[in-house]
Amino acid sequence: MKEPLMNDKIVILIAEDDEFNLLYLNTILQEKDYKIISAINGKEAVDLCRAHSEISLVLMDIKMPIMNGIEATREIKSFRQKLPIIAVSAYCLDDDKAGLIDAGFDDFVFKPVSKNILMEKVSEYEK
Repeated sequence: MKEPLMNDKIVILIAEDDEFNLLYLNTILQEKDYKIISAINGKEAVDLCRAHSEISLVLMDIKMPIMNGIEATREIKSFRQKLPIIAVSAYCLDDDKAGLIDAGFDDFVFKPVSKNILMEKVSEYEK
């Protein structure tokens, strides 16, 4: 596996249909100078993952129009099995965690998103 160059930015896809939440996540992540791509629904997230092999992490909202985050994650994992996808949702109870992992998510963060927790999770998948 090729070592990334020091000036390469990590590319993160944020799949989020709520404009405020998208702006909030973007603001947090820009502090570390990540390159951000955004999608406003699950289908767009799938299409972007197909088109952009440089995406190295996905933050996926669960409840989105056109295609929800669970369907989108299953689809993305069908062609990019090793791409880490973190569920970001307010619509998830503790009992749902196992279901998220079964659906293909690698991890999860609950809304309202804590900046520290989000950055810890993202750092785990930076490699």
